[in-house]
Amino acid sequence: MKDADRFKLYFGSYNTPRFKYGKVVWCEYRGYVKIVGLSDGKIA
Repeated sequence: MKDADRFKLYFGSYNTPRFKYGKVVWCEYRGYVKIVGLSDGKIA
């Protein structure tokens, strides 16, 4: 399997949900987290 196939996005492009900095939200991976900033980094 090629890397291009392994990391293919399903169902098109994704948009960032609406949020406010400082808000506490639920993350399936980390639990409750506080939003303090955004990054243009790749998602692992």
